Amino acid sequence: MEARYGALEAGGTKMVCAITDVEGGILDRCRIPTGHPEDCLPGIVDFFRGRVDALGIGTFGPVDVDPDSIRYGDIGACVKDGWSGFPLGRRLSDELGVPFSVDTDVNAACLGECTFGSSRGLGTVAYITVGTGIGVGLCISGKPFHGNRHPEGGHIKVARIPGDVMEGVCPYHPECIEGLASGPALRRRFCRDPSTVPRDDPGWNVEAEYLSQFVCTCLLMYSPDRIVMGGGVMGRTHLFGMVREKAVEHLGGYLDHDSLDDIVVPASLDGNQGVLGAAQLAIDWLS
Repeated sequence: MEARYGALEAGGTKMVCAITDVEGGILDRCRIPTGHPEDCLPGIVDFFRGRVDALGIGTFGPVDVDPDSIRYGDIGACVKDGWSGFPLGRRLSDELGVPFSVDTDVNAACLGECTFGSSRGLGTVAYITVGTGIGVGLCISGKPFHGNRHPEGGHIKVARIPGDVMEGVCPYHPECIEGLASGPALRRRFCRDPSTVPRDDPGWNVEAEYLSQFVCTCLLMYSPDRIVMGGGVMGRTHLFGMVREKAVEHLGGYLDHDSLDDIVVPASLDGNQGVLGAAQLAIDWLS
C-alpha cells in the first residue's frame, strides 16, 4: 500500500491538518481552532489516527528543531496559553504511533515553495510571512536552514519612519519588524481591521517602508535567488509593488537590482505552502 503522510501546520489561530501522497496531492484536510493544547490536540489525533505513516509538523515558535535534543519538537517560551514547554511533536508521535519531523512554520512554508511551488530548483529561497506575526524561513539547495536554533527574523530592528509614533505591539522589542508591521500592528495603526482599509490610505506607505527594510536585510544577509512573501497581510497585493520599489531605493544600486519583480514574489500554492512543506518533512523522514 502506498504510504500516506500527515501534515500539521500549527498556527497561532488555527491548526491545519492534511493527509497527502508522495507527490504532495492533498487527499483530506481539516482545520481546528488553536486553543489550549489539551483542547485542540484530541481533534488532531482523531483526524490522523490510523491514516498516516509519518507526521510532518510546521509550527509557530520558538520550537526545538534539533533532532538530537531530548526536547525535539517541544514549544519554547511563548505567550499562547498552555503552549510554553508543550511537547507537541512527542505527544502526537506517541498518540499516533508514527515518527515525526518538525520545523518552524516559516521554514515549512519555504520548503513547500521550494518543493512544490514556483521556487522549485532555486538554490537559495527566503520565505517571509506577514500576518499575526512576522517571520522568515530559509531553504538552501532545497533544505531548511536552522543555525544554532532557528532564525527569528521577525525580531530584527527596523529604522522608524520620522513622525511614526505608534507604539509597537511586540512585548519584547519596541521597534522590531513584527512590532511595527505585523497584522496586529496594522490593526493598531489603522484602528480597525486592515482588510477594510482602502489601498490609497497613507498607512500602507508606512507598512511598505518597514517591509522594504526587512526585504533589504534578507537580500543583504542571504543573497537569495528569490524572496517569497505570504501571510494574511500580503493578501493586500498592492503592497508588492510598493515594497519592491522602496527596497530598490534603499539598496541605492549596491546589488545592481534595477527591479525586484522576479525576486520578491507572492506565494504560489494557494495558501497550501505551509501544509505541503510539513508533508515534505514527513516524506523526507521516510525516504
